[in-house]
Amino acid sequence: MGSNGFEEKDKLEQVEPLSDQEITEQRLASYKLALQSEVRKNKQSLLKSVIVVVICLPLFLIHWRLVRPKKT
Repeated sequence: MGSNGFEEKDKLEQVEPLSDQEITEQRLASYKLALQSEVRKNKQSLLKSVIVVVICLPLFLIHWRLVRPKKT
């Protein structure tokens, strides 16, 4: 009989196991990438918050001066 697709797929999926050092290197690289992603995300969040404060503070001060009762 001829070979079927399943036998060929099993041959392709056989992967050599990684050494402990290779696994450690991959984990460290993955950790470094995740840490960089978190730092970037938090910097963006901080920048958004600063932008909101810069926009809202002048609006609040203008509104506060307009609503404040005048001294007679």
